Amino acid sequence: MLVESHPWAVKEQDTVAVAGVTQELISANATRRYLIIQNLGNKAIFVAIGRDATLLDLEISPGGNYEPVFVPREAINVIASGSTVAHFIEGQ
Repeated sequence: MLVESHPWAVKEQDTVAVAGVTQELISANATRRYLIIQNLGNKAIFVAIGRDATLLDLEISPGGNYEPVFVPREAINVIASGSTVAHFIEGQ
C-alpha cells in the first residue's frame, strides 16, 4: 500500500526502479526531517546511508517500509536482489 499522508511538508517523492546495482535513491539533504522508503515490488531492497549499498545492508522486505526515527541527512543508496520498485517521501 502506497503511503500518501505524512506529518511533514513534502520536499520530494518519487517511485524508482531498483535492480542489482547500487544507486542513489535520494541525495544528501541537510534539512531533511522526515523519510519513508517503501518496497512496492516483490524482491528485497537493501538500504545504505552515505555509502554504496550492498546485499548485507538494512533490508526492506517486499511490501515493507523503512521509516527511521532518527532521520539521516546523508545520501540514501539502495540495491535490490532483483528488479523491484521503491517509493520514497522526503519531508522538511
